[in-house]
Amino acid sequence: MFLDFLMFLRAGGMKVSMNEWLTLMEGMYMGLHGQSLRGFFVLSRALLVKKESDMDRFEELFDRFFRDIDSGELDRRLGETGTSREGMVKALESYMIPDADGCMEESGVCADGAVSGDKRKGAMGAGPGSGAMIQGAGGKSVIHARGDRRFRDWRTDCAIESRQFQMAFRLLRELTRKLDSNEEELDIRGTIDHTCRRGGILDIRMQPPRRNRLKLMVLIDSGGSMRPYEQLCSLLFQSLNKANTFSDLKIYYFHNCPEGQLYEDPSIDMDHTVDTEWVLRNISGEYRVIFVGDAEMSVSELVSGGYSMYGTAGGGSADGITWLRRFRGKYDHSIWLHPQEREENAAWMSESFLEIEKVFPMYRLSIDGLKEGMYRLMRGR
Repeated sequence: MFLDFLMFLRAGGMKVSMNEWLTLMEGMYMGLHGQSLRGFFVLSRALLVKKESDMDRFEELFDRFFRDIDSGELDRRLGETGTSREGMVKALESYMIPDADGCMEESGVCADGAVSGDKRKGAMGAGPGSGAMIQGAGGKSVIHARGDRRFRDWRTDCAIESRQFQMAFRLLRELTRKLDSNEEELDIRGTIDHTCRRGGILDIRMQPPRRNRLKLMVLIDSGGSMRPYEQLCSLLFQSLNKANTFSDLKIYYFHNCPEGQLYEDPSIDMDHTVDTEWVLRNISGEYRVIFVGDAEMSVSELVSGGYSMYGTAGGGSADGITWLRRFRGKYDHSIWLHPQEREENAAWMSESFLEIEKVFPMYRLSIDGLKEGMYRLMRGR
C-alpha cells in the first residue's frame, strides 16, 4: 500500500523523493502517526509537502486515495498493532486486496502505477467535486470537504483569479526616481546609514519618490473559440485597470488574429476601431506587449489574410501571421498568453497555435505561466 500511495502522489504531480518517503516510513515505525489515519495524514503532509502551493494538491490526492477506507476500523487495527513496522504494514495492507488484474481493489492503483478509476467507488472516477471527506477519530474530518479546500488559493498551477493577476503584474514594475517634482519621501537606507555614521544621532534623509515608468499594450482575442474564456479575459481587464502599476496602459481587441484594424472594445464593434498600421507607427517600441488568445483558428485565416467572420475592417491586406511578425519585430518585449492547457504531444495542438508559437514566446494563463511570462516580458527576446 505504501508503494501504491507513493506512486499515486507522483502520478498526481507531487515531487516526493525516496529520502522523504523513507523518512515517512521511519516516522511511522516510531509511532509518530499516532496509530490513526488522521495522524498518518498529518505526518505525511508535514514530511512530503515542501511548499505551500502543493498543500491543496496533496489534500486532494490523499482524499482520492483513502476516500472509501473505513477509517474507524483502520484506527482500531492500527492501535492494536503497536509500533512494530511489520504490524503497521499488515494492518494497512489488510484493506488492500489484489484483484485478478493485479490492481489494488481499494486504492485503484495497478502494479504498473496506472490508476483504475472503476475499481472503487469515488476513486479517480468520482472526480474532485464529489464532496467526500475522510473521517478521523472522534468524527472529525481528516481534510476538508472538496467544496471547502483551505489551500486552493495557494496553488500555482491553476487558472488565476483577479488578485493573482494583480500580484503577477507587480513583477512588471520599473521604478525610477521622479526628479522633476518637489515631492519627497523618507530615504530609509540613507537615514540608517547617516545615523550610524554620526554615532547614533538621528540624521533623517529624504529623496524624490519612485514612479513606475513601464508602458504596457495588451491585445486580446475576442469572440468565437474565446467565448469560454470571456470571464477570464474580463478578470484580466479589471486587474489591469486596478493594478495601478503602469505609466501608460493601452488595450485593444482582435478576432483570431490581427488584421487591418484593431477594436477598442471586446464586442468587436466596427464603429470603434483603430488602424493596426497606425498602432505600429505611433506606439513606441518601449512598450511591453502582451497578446492574449487561444491561437486557434483556420490556418488559412492566419496565413492567407483578409478573412474574418466579422469582415475585414479597413484596408489592411496583410495576413495575420505577417501582422504578428511585425508586432514581434518592433516590440522586443512581447509575449503571447493562452488560456487553454497545452497538449503534451505537439501533434495534438492546432496548426495555427504552432505557427504563432514560432513568432512569440507562449505561456499559459495559469499562475505559474503568468509569472514566467512576466519575467520573460521584462527580459525581452
